[in-house]
Amino acid sequence: MTEFYLTLVSTLTAFVLCYKIIPVIIEVAREKKLFDLPDHRKQHTTPVPPLGGVAILISLAFAFFLFADLGQSPELKLGFIGVLIIFFMGLKDDLLEMDATQKFIIQIAMAALAAHGGIRITHLHNIFGLESLSLPAQYIISTFAIVGLANAFNLIDGIDGLAGGLSSICFLGLGLIFSSLGLYTYSLLAFTGLGATLAFLRYNFSPAKIFMGDAGSLSLGFIIAIMCIKLVQSTAVLSGFVSISSLFVSFVFSLIIIPVADVSQVMINRILHGRSPFDPDRGHIHHILLRLGLNHKQAAMVLWGNSLFFFSLCLGAFFLNFSPSLALGAILVYAYSAVMVLHWKDRMKKANTKTLINKEQQFAGAGFSLQKQV
Repeated sequence: MTEFYLTLVSTLTAFVLCYKIIPVIIEVAREKKLFDLPDHRKQHTTPVPPLGGVAILISLAFAFFLFADLGQSPELKLGFIGVLIIFFMGLKDDLLEMDATQKFIIQIAMAALAAHGGIRITHLHNIFGLESLSLPAQYIISTFAIVGLANAFNLIDGIDGLAGGLSSICFLGLGLIFSSLGLYTYSLLAFTGLGATLAFLRYNFSPAKIFMGDAGSLSLGFIIAIMCIKLVQSTAVLSGFVSISSLFVSFVFSLIIIPVADVSQVMINRILHGRSPFDPDRGHIHHILLRLGLNHKQAAMVLWGNSLFFFSLCLGAFFLNFSPSLALGAILVYAYSAVMVLHWKDRMKKANTKTLINKEQQFAGAGFSLQKQV
């Protein structure tokens, strides 16, 4: 019971701190003219401070370290050093911009540092017929997973409230599972993160008064990746039942599938069109939803709702004694099918728009005007 109250206090502490710090950061940013300026790739039309990650990380770190006992989870120590470096790297990029290659190298180094501290994928639960991994394979796969997920959260941060809301859902789901497993330190970290991100959403939900920036999205993605690896590798018992490795894998994918599906479909689409997978464009899921007529609030809430649905599906599979692998398969099929449908609708709308423009030009050339709005 003591752990429950400490977690509650830590969550509330992070929420209140973040809620109070953000207005101060917004005021300082306005005085110093520290803004994320609009351009042709961005959705906002007015300058917005990109320093929300500062409030999130300060609140999360203060509340967590105030109540946590890292002696229970010593593997987190190097992981947090990695988060700190990633945070300052992201902050520099938010204010001054950094070379993309340099950023990528730092991310790989910090992910490898976390893996060296013990945050590693050591076995794959018979996925692709693989069980235990050699030490080099552990480092390679773990580093790829951490860097990939951190960047997935960074790239999904394209409209008001989306990355903050998805992070909150991840923290909530992971907190509930870690609490059931009796992994107090990780449960405390997850719920503390939930408190900080919920407070941030008060100022980031459309119309946003502040963005989390790279400092926020990369750091949160890094932290969530660390917790996901811990869960996948857990041998604990869940609610009195024998632990099922595939169940933990299903839980993890249900929480991260939206940013992972988004970044993978974007990169695949760019490669298929003969472009670099790292070239920025407006091919993300949230961009498509906006083009199909949704506003920022609606697009964010649609993706939040799907994330909650995926997690609920895994919970239902567990409590109803369905195969967790079946639940994971359903999530993957649904997610990527939905992405393909969205792309098809987007292409159809673009084709219809092009046809109407051509007709309007023809009518205009003949002395008429087609008034239909696209």
